[in-house]
Amino acid sequence: MKTYRKLFNNSFQRAIVPDHHKFYKHFCQNLVAADPEIAELFAKTDMEQQIDMLIQSMTHIMAFSATLKPTDELKKIAKLHGSGELTIPAKYYDVWLDCMIKTVEEFDPKFDEHIEISWRILMAPGLAYMKSFCNH
Repeated sequence: MKTYRKLFNNSFQRAIVPDHHKFYKHFCQNLVAADPEIAELFAKTDMEQQIDMLIQSMTHIMAFSATLKPTDELKKIAKLHGSGELTIPAKYYDVWLDCMIKTVEEFDPKFDEHIEISWRILMAPGLAYMKSFCNH
């Protein structure tokens, strides 16, 4: 069996190619639809700008998964979303991951339980880092 990192990387490529913008836009739609409180948080958000920020954030989350060393940008993102300016509750990161998995399932034709596990494992370090900045 392939490693979880290899499963994740292959799935990620299948999901975002040929139109990564469409993938992330659909993810944002899934996220907003998942919880009325989340929808309220995004009510006045420029979603095109949000998609661009999400694309950049995913790069830093995936890098953190590989190195377990946060980039300066990931530190800024975590502080912004944590107990600083946005104060995003930690529970929403679980919703975020579930919506990401749902979106991958919709975009990756080879999605199965092993791919789901790979996404959960590879996203876990970055999301744990993000949660560590939240008020508990």
